[in-house]
Amino acid sequence: MVRELVIAPEDRRFEKGEKPAALHSIQAAVREVARLRATHQAADHVTVICRGGVYPLRSPVVITPDDPAGITFAAAKGEIPVFDGGVKLSGWEKCRINGRTVLRACVPEYAVFDGRIENLYVNGRAARVASYPKFPGGQPLEIEKTCPVDADEFHNASEAFYYREGDFDPAWYNRDGIEALVLQLWTDSRLPIACVDPVARRIRFKKSSAWRFNEKSVRYYWQNVREALTDPGEFYFDNTDSYVYYLPRRGEKPETLDAWVARLPVLVALIGEPEKNRFVEDISFEGLRFRHGGAGRPQISKNYTFPNASRLPHALPNFFAKDFWEGQPENNVDSSGSPQAAAQLPGVLLLAGARRCRIRGCEIYDSNFYGIALTGGCSDVKLEYNTIHHMGAGGVVINGANVARRPELYPFATHHVSACDNHIHDCGNFYPAASGFLVGHAWGNRLEHNHIHDLYYSGFSVGWSWGFGDSSCRENRIGFNHIHDLGKGMLCDMGGVYLLGIQPGTRVYNNHIHDIFCRIYGGWGIYCDEGSSHEVIENNVCYDCAKEGFHQHFGRETIVRGNLFACNRAHQLTLTRGKTWTPEYAFPGECTSRVANIFGNIFVSEGGPFFRSMFMDMKERDQFYCDGNLFWDAAPKAKRAAVFAAIAELLAEKYEWSCDFAAWRELGRDLHSEFADPGFVDVKKRDFHFKKGAYAKKRGFFDPAETLDLAGVRSEENQK
Repeated sequence: MVRELVIAPEDRRFEKGEKPAALHSIQAAVREVARLRATHQAADHVTVICRGGVYPLRSPVVITPDDPAGITFAAAKGEIPVFDGGVKLSGWEKCRINGRTVLRACVPEYAVFDGRIENLYVNGRAARVASYPKFPGGQPLEIEKTCPVDADEFHNASEAFYYREGDFDPAWYNRDGIEALVLQLWTDSRLPIACVDPVARRIRFKKSSAWRFNEKSVRYYWQNVREALTDPGEFYFDNTDSYVYYLPRRGEKPETLDAWVARLPVLVALIGEPEKNRFVEDISFEGLRFRHGGAGRPQISKNYTFPNASRLPHALPNFFAKDFWEGQPENNVDSSGSPQAAAQLPGVLLLAGARRCRIRGCEIYDSNFYGIALTGGCSDVKLEYNTIHHMGAGGVVINGANVARRPELYPFATHHVSACDNHIHDCGNFYPAASGFLVGHAWGNRLEHNHIHDLYYSGFSVGWSWGFGDSSCRENRIGFNHIHDLGKGMLCDMGGVYLLGIQPGTRVYNNHIHDIFCRIYGGWGIYCDEGSSHEVIENNVCYDCAKEGFHQHFGRETIVRGNLFACNRAHQLTLTRGKTWTPEYAFPGECTSRVANIFGNIFVSEGGPFFRSMFMDMKERDQFYCDGNLFWDAAPKAKRAAVFAAIAELLAEKYEWSCDFAAWRELGRDLHSEFADPGFVDVKKRDFHFKKGAYAKKRGFFDPAETLDLAGVRSEENQK
């Protein structure tokens, strides 16, 4: 019985004595297994050894229920197989632009989508599109004023604005190739120019934004501006002649330039038919590399599917879009972006209707979508020890149908996915609003020991039902992850871990979270957004966030226990709104209890208040329970704040309310809590291990070492 096959690139050179491989692609290996199984010559499980080298992909690798199950595609020991969805550019020649010598090459028609290319990769590094101001790094522009929309509501999209004098040059070359990258609080939109009125300084776009423009919060960049091609490592694409122009870095020459653009949106797709009870089963990828995917730009479409530009056998439903946009105004359906977290995008590796599949030890990079996306009908999938980096969007999507609202869609439910020990970093480079993990309508997932850093939005975004609506997101375990250096001052309303909606059974535990920086508001360690309820937040360490370590917008009966919230820039914890603001609760009943229960935590301030809210009624005893905590102000005594808690109205009436520890207790709060030095090794250096004989340890408080020493990716050898 055949238990092993070998594939190798067609151009691979074999050593003397080696037997050349007869198969040269994953697709060919699948066909060969099918042939062998049909004649009873293949075992129930076959391993396909992938020899090192580059495997060019001219179309996606597609595996369906008609193909055989029980196949593992694994890298040959000590070798690196790379599956490449790009096209290498050749014929580079010198020319002059903006008084500089640049290189240019023609991009093949099949790699140009809607008159654009999204990225250029040169000598293993992503080139940056010519932008004004420079992106990232440059100070973004502000709009002068907005244009009227049909109704002045946030959910109504905008398609025009007035720009400030000097922020746009009507003489710029080829306006049709220029677009605005618009940052709206937590979303991004890419808007190609339709027309310009230089007298009124009004610009109208071909597409609408994700949300209505607001002068105070919108920031933007002009991208693909030929006149902005000024710095080495930048490129400009001219859609009038399909040439890409590149300003080389030091030492780069036309004859040795290794430059690529993506030609494929999706590189590998496992596509079942859940509605027919037909699934792709028992397919694994181990130790492989995937690069140069994510070509084109999927949008929210009227039929709520990922567009067939993905070059897949049939369109796949995007349950993020369907659940959000149904019932919304028609002009929002075809907007440029998505309501949140770049949810319009598939993955470079895309699974739909897949069961008992595994992706382990793979590397996905230099691509423009999410790395891996599981959409409707996936279960018992394992994602382990993968590295996803230098992506246009984020790391992993786990989503299915919201069967709590639409039970008839149960075949498309997604659940019981294990995503552990993955490293996701340097993402969001084209779609800044993308998350490290985006989990929507999915339950029973285990998300542990991942390392997520250097993105512009949230590390984990979990939940897709706003307020107290029916939700299929529940019983997710988010623990022992190391999450840091997010936001970078570009977007707002984010968290190291972001939760949304009712999620009974969901636990967020032992996560090491720090350095979350927003542009205006919302740089939180753990963020329980609209309707977050029945979650347990415990044993997390959150520090050095731009705002608070923990924030709950509104919700009910959240348990916050045994955490360390320390040295966050604004306060340590905030509960924005209480139950009096949200009287109409859906399942599981009226809000007859407290919005949060906060006990056994350690709060460390450096001279500022510990708590904040936005409404005075949060002082009332029936709003939330808070007791058995340990508080400490680590600032020098001369600089210590005189207040213990602060409430500041930020929306309408402007007021400040504060009190000291004694007055706080008179309100019925923290009657059994203490104000004492916990005994950390060095707060200033952020060493939150306990010293020998530490007071907090003696009193039985959570030991942060449990999180600090264990969070993040584990040694793979120790897990075998």
